Amino acid sequence: MREAQTRRQMSPSIGTVLSAGLVCACCYFGSFLGAKLKFPFVDTAILFPPYAVLTAALLLAPPRRWWVYALASSLGNFVPHQQGWPISWVLLTEVVNLLRALLAAGGIRYFNGSARFDSLRGVAVFLLLAVLLAPAIGGFGGACVVTLHRPAEDFWLVWRAWYFSNALTGLTLLPVIVIAITGARAWVKKLRPKSLLEAALLSIGLLTICTLIFGGPYFVSSALPTRLFAPLPFLLWAATRFGPGGASASHLVITSGAIWGAIHDQGPFASQAPFESLLSLQLFLISISVPLLVLAAMLEERQQITRALETSNQQIQELAGRLITAQENERGRIARELHDNACQQLAALSIAFSSVRRSLPQSAEDAQREIGALQQRTIGLAEELRHLSHELHPAVLQHAGLTAALRGSFDEFGRLHRIAVEFRADGALEGLPAEVALCLFRIAQEAQKNIAVHAKAQHVHVALRRNADRLELTVRDDGQGFNILKARQLDGLGLVSMDERARLLGGRVQIDSAPARGTQIRAVVPLNGDVKSI
Repeated sequence: MREAQTRRQMSPSIGTVLSAGLVCACCYFGSFLGAKLKFPFVDTAILFPPYAVLTAALLLAPPRRWWVYALASSLGNFVPHQQGWPISWVLLTEVVNLLRALLAAGGIRYFNGSARFDSLRGVAVFLLLAVLLAPAIGGFGGACVVTLHRPAEDFWLVWRAWYFSNALTGLTLLPVIVIAITGARAWVKKLRPKSLLEAALLSIGLLTICTLIFGGPYFVSSALPTRLFAPLPFLLWAATRFGPGGASASHLVITSGAIWGAIHDQGPFASQAPFESLLSLQLFLISISVPLLVLAAMLEERQQITRALETSNQQIQELAGRLITAQENERGRIARELHDNACQQLAALSIAFSSVRRSLPQSAEDAQREIGALQQRTIGLAEELRHLSHELHPAVLQHAGLTAALRGSFDEFGRLHRIAVEFRADGALEGLPAEVALCLFRIAQEAQKNIAVHAKAQHVHVALRRNADRLELTVRDDGQGFNILKARQLDGLGLVSMDERARLLGGRVQIDSAPARGTQIRAVVPLNGDVKSI
């Protein structure tokens, strides 16, 4: 049964057969195209498309299907289009082609899992294996095959020709094929009219530059480096705006224009020395492709990191909002328990003490004094519980509004800590949203705690005003101030709590303070819309 299951897994499906047929056709026409992409009197192709086609197929297919695509590629390449070469040369060359593609695809999948051009690691692995190592080993094998059949050929010249042809193929065609197959659907979904217009302008610019540089006669007096720098702005435009896919496609356009011009004796790479022109052309195209791919990968990786950070920040803010909401709900529950249970029981206990005190005879003066003292302590404890309940959940905020709640809170704060408080409220402050009122009230409470614990202030000025669609609270004291940067590095949560509460509603908190200069806390919360700056 296990053998039958293994046979079913190894047998290709209809989709695999169709894909293999496409690979076979692409390799067949790619072989003829490679035979046409040659300099006059040079027996080496500038590009060898079957290498890119087979490597892309192996990168995108599961390893158990590799034999299908290897067979399809071999059938497509098994065309002795080179005149004068025996069948043994064709067979050995095809073995070299298969080993080269297997080394590139297998190495990339082993070290990186898949071909990725959106990360620096992915591009580095691709360049190392598909552009450097596999073409170098393939070139060595190809040089052995050629010199075996033609001993008069120079081994290292043949190796150089094979290496640069396959390296340029890997850089030019392989990224375009892989990105087009894996990312075309997502790219189409993200298409916008503005992006289409920008891509059209970029394409027109690239085609125009290719025509001007590679499509006309070249004179020795022309400044060659200056002409070759002309495509650089368009290549950078493609890499920065359209990522690895745009960079690869733009480089393919430049490569096609340069090869077409060189083959037709046009442009700067047409000369009377075909071997030197071939090497110069390939080195030029390789030298602009490598940094272009690296730049596009770095920019794409940076965008991914930015998006991940934005998502993380959004999740953290949502979590902070849920925590603050849960905290407020818990505070309300505790406040109701204190008010409805503990305070009422203490009030009943105080009444019981009063009843016991009246029932004692006048001769029991010591007992009456002791009961009176216990009654006062009970009344004080009830007052402290009432104050704690008010801080946990200010009922006056719901019934009387933000202005009355802040005024009462700061009056009590000034009385407890013997600080002169000046409170001013301006604007239409009725009917404020409950979440806005609670936010500013909590920020005011945090400001009170900081003043009471750290400021050593004598005067506090509080201003609450409404300006159009925003509500602003300012708390300023004349205390000793503090270093804001150092304070934010400490473990305290007061400043963080104020920031988070305001940010959850689209607002901002600005703190101005310095040693011996007092502190001002300014909170702005929108009533409708976002507050971008304060």
